[in-house]
Amino acid sequence: MFGRKKEIPQSASKTINLKDLPKPNSSKLSKRLKFVILFIILIFIFFATLIIFAIIFPSKNTAPEVEETVGPVSELNEEIFEGLPEENTLYFGKYNGEEVIFIKNILGFSYVSDDPYFGYTNYSTGSAKVKSFNDITDPIKLIDFGEPIQGDLFGLNKNKSKLYINISKKGDRVTEYPNIDNFLYVVDLSTQENRIIWENAVGSGKYEEGNGTAYVKEVINDNYVILDILNCYGCEPSSAGNIIINIESGDDKYVKGASIMSANLANNTFSYQNLEIVKEPCQDGDLINCDRNNMMDVRKPSGEIFSEKLP
Repeated sequence: MFGRKKEIPQSASKTINLKDLPKPNSSKLSKRLKFVILFIILIFIFFATLIIFAIIFPSKNTAPEVEETVGPVSELNEEIFEGLPEENTLYFGKYNGEEVIFIKNILGFSYVSDDPYFGYTNYSTGSAKVKSFNDITDPIKLIDFGEPIQGDLFGLNKNKSKLYINISKKGDRVTEYPNIDNFLYVVDLSTQENRIIWENAVGSGKYEEGNGTAYVKEVINDNYVILDILNCYGCEPSSAGNIIINIESGDDKYVKGASIMSANLANNTFSYQNLEIVKEPCQDGDLINCDRNNMMDVRKPSGEIFSEKLP
């Protein structure tokens, strides 16, 4: 029993052949692989679509857009002046929302004040007044003349990027008239660059009966400037006539005793009417020029309209 060798059945000792093993189902593997690839592609398309959609249609929850404002100062790259206003210097800014110039000291005028910020302002419509420099909004230092000046009425071009102003300075002549020279400056409010496009000496005789200074009446599209020249200086002045100046060439035309009403750039012409004395009701507080009927004489353009070629 103990010494007898146990026989292994032939069926149990049979060698296993690998070829006889069952083969995996290749068609099932191929379908699974295709499914995985397709799934990855779909995910990629989904996220790509989200990104494209976000670019084309941004979320409304983003920060609000800031609207750009248009104005004489906001569009410009000017350097706002800070500090005490300097003598003999022209400044530009706003007072109560209206464009003004500021000059600390005026040629021929004096104002005594212990306040170093006080000086003279002038509007494009006139009415020069003594104001504090602190009341001027966003002042720009334009020109340091190095001598006393007088700034008259001024005009701005259509987009308010250029200032046109008549500046009076003391001359160096011997004359029976006040020794004053009058210049028309154009100043770029962004760069403060300036140039003189017209000049005339008081009492020069160049413009008949126009023996005073001139001031800007109207600016036409950076092409022409209309000046009103006065009949005298240092007196009770009235208009002697109008001058229209070609800004590029400096050429001008003068109409004596008349007011230029308009310019037609397409036809290269300008129109004007003669100044005539008409009766108007007196203004409040004006007692000197009023007659018994509370009427006053006023020179106004009236009558026939004339036309001439532009300079």
